[in-house]
Amino acid sequence: MTGPFAHGEDAFLERLRRRFAVLGPPRGGLGIGDDAALLPGRPPRVVTTDLLVEGQHFRFDLLDPADLAVRALEANLSDVAAMGARPEAVFLGLGWPRGATSERRLPRFLAALFEACAARRVPLLGGDTVRVPQGATTVAFTVTGIPHRGGPVLRSGGRPGDVLVVTGTLGGSALGLALLEGRLRPPRETALKRLAAAAVARYRRPEARLAAAPAMAGAARALIDLSDGMGLDLPRLARASGCGFEVVAERLPIDPAPARLLRPAAARRLALGGGEDFELLAAVPPARLAGLLRRLAAADVPAAPIGRLLPARAGGRLLVGGAGKRWIAAGWDPFRTGRAPGLDATAPPSVFPRGRGRTAAG
Repeated sequence: MTGPFAHGEDAFLERLRRRFAVLGPPRGGLGIGDDAALLPGRPPRVVTTDLLVEGQHFRFDLLDPADLAVRALEANLSDVAAMGARPEAVFLGLGWPRGATSERRLPRFLAALFEACAARRVPLLGGDTVRVPQGATTVAFTVTGIPHRGGPVLRSGGRPGDVLVVTGTLGGSALGLALLEGRLRPPRETALKRLAAAAVARYRRPEARLAAAPAMAGAARALIDLSDGMGLDLPRLARASGCGFEVVAERLPIDPAPARLLRPAAARRLALGGGEDFELLAAVPPARLAGLLRRLAAADVPAAPIGRLLPARAGGRLLVGGAGKRWIAAGWDPFRTGRAPGLDATAPPSVFPRGRGRTAAG
């Protein structure tokens, strides 16, 4: 591929940042390059936007309109949490097709969106709507947020020696997508069926780690959400902080579904490169680690130390059985993979080779 997208999303965003740097951001603010922009003020505000396009990010044969509403909202809320902030308001850009099927879908989308906004206590204050061709449903949310005490937390604050801490588990959403797409046959055992159903639910209705944001704002030096996969998102945090990094493979909190349904190496690849986990990854000074873990536990947020930041010259590496391996930048890049995130083309196809359906229990 040639043109402005040839080198992937990060390169394109850097090109945008350099082109528009002369126009802003305002003094004390932050523009392109983090999970959200930052506008100065009293209080300051974070602003993020995310776009979901039918056929590129979702398919209605895999996702109910109600699921789409929740997924789209939670993806934006995850970016707010990754700034150590709480959501303030939501704005919706909606492109919806004509036709009887689309007309039946819209009330389910709107009802679920109302319920999700009410549950998160964040109002929908405006936006824009337009008719689009069939098969081109588009949902774009813009969310504003207010930093918690100690925030905002940027990607760029990490230092060598900081401990890398991740919330929750990794790889479940990608496994759910693989099951929905038929790339992995459903298991037959009852216990494994429950795990598979949980993975599908995690793909369809993720939950942003808003409950972790106050603790992260008070302890983390750098923070990012894991929407594209740790394989891509951790290097982004390290690069912004001017650091290298290492991750201990045995410490990765792999979701129970891939941990039970896949071989260990395949489960690890999925945890690193699957994407759409919407967990938070933080760089934390060692002296603040114990306090952070206590606060997260009190908020009912599981978290685990998985590695550390290193001097930049160290690059990135994965320690497997104590042996260092080169970091593989696997994950979702819309300018390279051209498909919905999950088991994307950069690494995990070796988990389930195409054309050879694998039984999850096998």
